[in-house]
Amino acid sequence: MEADKSILWYCLSGDRALTLLGRRCCTLLVFLSLVPATEVVGHESRPDDLLVPAYTAMSFAGLCSMEPGWPASQPRGPLGAAVDYAQHIKDEIVSSRSSEEAAALLRSAATIARNEARHQLRENVIVADKVTENKRFRDWCDSYVRRYLDFLIRLHDEHSITSLGGVLDSMPVGEAR
Repeated sequence: MEADKSILWYCLSGDRALTLLGRRCCTLLVFLSLVPATEVVGHESRPDDLLVPAYTAMSFAGLCSMEPGWPASQPRGPLGAAVDYAQHIKDEIVSSRSSEEAAALLRSAATIARNEARHQLRENVIVADKVTENKRFRDWCDSYVRRYLDFLIRLHDEHSITSLGGVLDSMPVGEAR
């Protein structure tokens, strides 16, 4: 990999070598790209690394918005709800891109985030018993998703967009349970 491109860039660009690794490996590489540059030799974190977490936040918030009471209780900051923060992050990242490059980057990030949301639901929510599933969904929204969105909001409020790529080491990722 070229030194000036992040791991995430390769994953989002559809690089054939990463495509062959499959979704799980690509997701792992995306989340590994969230580790600070000092911990990954040759990897310089960049604001682009926030695109997948921003889209993931939007996917999670969209799912949890189906839960009664979520709109009133969802994590908020001075800019509004987590989706407002995610939109701001997306806007900042694509503002310096050509429209074609921005569209491709956004489309790829959205696909990865959608797949992560589906994976989270399969692993942590969906079961045969619908009563249990509803409880698991509420618990997932109230715990894992809330922590994820709170972190994204706090990260945004405490750092500039250009410096955010280097402070993602504690982004909640992985299993919700």
